[in-house]
Amino acid sequence: MIKNLGKFPQIPLVVIGRDKEYNIRLGMMEGEPEAELRLLEEKWQELIKQQAKLSKNSELIFATTSSHMIHLDRPDVIIGAIHKLILDRDKLVKKCQEF
Repeated sequence: MIKNLGKFPQIPLVVIGRDKEYNIRLGMMEGEPEAELRLLEEKWQELIKQQAKLSKNSELIFATTSSHMIHLDRPDVIIGAIHKLILDRDKLVKKCQEF
């Protein structure tokens, strides 16, 4: 269904991924097998990297010491990414106004 939406627009995009090793440690503390956790996290990292390739104007950030709940574990990373997008937009607007 998603593929039917067409091409992703070439807009600024920040993709934020969780900390692979941190999530493996969390899973092991809950009794999950390390080998399975490593397979899951490798696939998750691959998917996150694919998302970052959707736009030529993208940035990929891995938030250290964060789980799937990055917004709760590392709100500073989320705020920083939003702040950078705003600054980049403001620079572009200023550059366009100079012409």
